Amino acid sequence: MLVRASRRARCRRPSEPGPSQILEGIVDAGQRAGEFRSDTDSAAVAALLIDAYVGVLVRWLGDEGHSRFPLRDAVREICRIAIDGLRPRDRREEPRGDGI
Repeated sequence: MLVRASRRARCRRPSEPGPSQILEGIVDAGQRAGEFRSDTDSAAVAALLIDAYVGVLVRWLGDEGHSRFPLRDAVREICRIAIDGLRPRDRREEPRGDGI
């Protein structure tokens, strides 16, 4: 999702929303629906998600050789952690038993 949003950002018209605005809108909608906590700033959450994505991408690019970790899996896990933190306490996932 973030890759597609960043590609669109390079080709978008000035009046079209960028990745931050798209993610901010998703968080706002989740807050209105009660899926996400309402005590978080949607702009800060959007920045956090983008920063986390870039961080995983930088680690992946620096992981040379045959031991390069699966990028898609790493991004999904970072998003899972962030989204679980946004959920109201009574709707959070149970901790995983694999140490992640």
